[in-house]
Amino acid sequence: MRQDWNDDRLDDLSDRMETRFDKVEGEMKASFERVDGEIKELRGEMHAGFGRVDGEIKELRGEMHAGFGRVDGEMKATADDLRGEIKATADDLRGEIHVSTESLRGELQATTTDLRGEIKTQGRELRREVAGVEARLRTQASEHYARNREQFATLHADNRELNATILALQQTMARIGWAGVITLIAAVAGVLITAVTGALIAYL
Repeated sequence: MRQDWNDDRLDDLSDRMETRFDKVEGEMKASFERVDGEIKELRGEMHAGFGRVDGEIKELRGEMHAGFGRVDGEMKATADDLRGEIKATADDLRGEIHVSTESLRGELQATTTDLRGEIKTQGRELRREVAGVEARLRTQASEHYARNREQFATLHADNRELNATILALQQTMARIGWAGVITLIAAVAGVLITAVTGALIAYL
């Protein structure tokens, strides 16, 4: 059977509901306070963690700076060593080049001296050969000139004999009165004399 809600029951229900609300509100407040505490604790842990991380980062940065400093020092030392080695190698190469240059100069000077000596020797030999050839040519020219003079003298003597013969023939023919024959013979003799003289001049 359904009960009627009177004022007392409503008041009692209201009191119970308020009590429950107060309880729930207290529980919620305690929960919020607990959550706030946990959040604060978490924030503290986070701040502490961040602080540790910051410290570790700073420590890492310090280690990195120190490492970079060591690397820079090692690189500088290595660069200095390389510069020293390069300089030493360059000095050695300069010395070797200087020695090679001096050696080449000496060899070139010696070769030049030898070549000059050979040229002088060959020049003297060539002068002697040329002098010998010139002497032989002069001798041959003198002999040839002497032979030509002898031949010319012989031709000249022959020419005189021929002229004498022709003259005698002309005198004889004149005595016998062959004027025409004498003229013909004189012309032939003149042609022969001219031919012999031209041949002799051309031969000389």
